[in-house]
Amino acid sequence: MQSANTNLLRSLQSTKLQLRLNSLSGNDVTELKGFKTVSEPVKLVARTLCMFFNTKPSMVTGPDGKTKVADYWEPCKKNILTAALLK
Repeated sequence: MQSANTNLLRSLQSTKLQLRLNSLSGNDVTELKGFKTVSEPVKLVARTLCMFFNTKPSMVTGPDGKTKVADYWEPCKKNILTAALLK
């Protein structure tokens, strides 16, 4: 029963994401790709897209200059925010 519920939840999430992606235009994608720095909500969307499309983050130097942190924006911009996304 638990796995059936999990599968149903994933299916619903996938459908909701697909509906949202269908509302994007080419101009929206171009505008997003033009951002040099992004806000936290955009980073969250980038992370979600990377997870959905099985795209690994790049590891960059963290704010403290010593540790590495996951960066989802660059991989999202390079691999996901493409014309293929809108097909």
